[in-house]
Amino acid sequence: MRLYTTGDLVRLTGLTSVTINNWCGEGWVTPVNNGRGTGTHRVFNFAQTVAVVYAQQLRKNGMRGSLVRQTLDLVANSSEIALESRLEEGKVGAFGNQFFPLSDDPSSAWMDLGTAYRKVDQYKRDSVGAS
Repeated sequence: MRLYTTGDLVRLTGLTSVTINNWCGEGWVTPVNNGRGTGTHRVFNFAQTVAVVYAQQLRKNGMRGSLVRQTLDLVANSSEIALESRLEEGKVGAFGNQFFPLSDDPSSAWMDLGTAYRKVDQYKRDSVGAS
């Protein structure tokens, strides 16, 4: 299982490490290793990473913090297999405490969950190829 560092999340989202650390400290996302202790780096699994990418886009497009947090929690606590099966059903988004189908309107300001998933998956493949 590939794990992602705070630095990976910074590169994928454009968020600062301070913001990501604040989200962790406030309980928005919990690193798989809990990220506590001197010299301990926070690491995130695939679903958590997709969730942070997706939540950043929702926040960028004006979604309130409480809804971003609920959405982040829903996606971050999904398994990679659950995310894949949802995405096989078609264009899917997440909002609050539920997944929902998105329209095919390209002018929509909301990033669909599939776009976030593919972005992280491509990053994973690129970083494996660079190793």
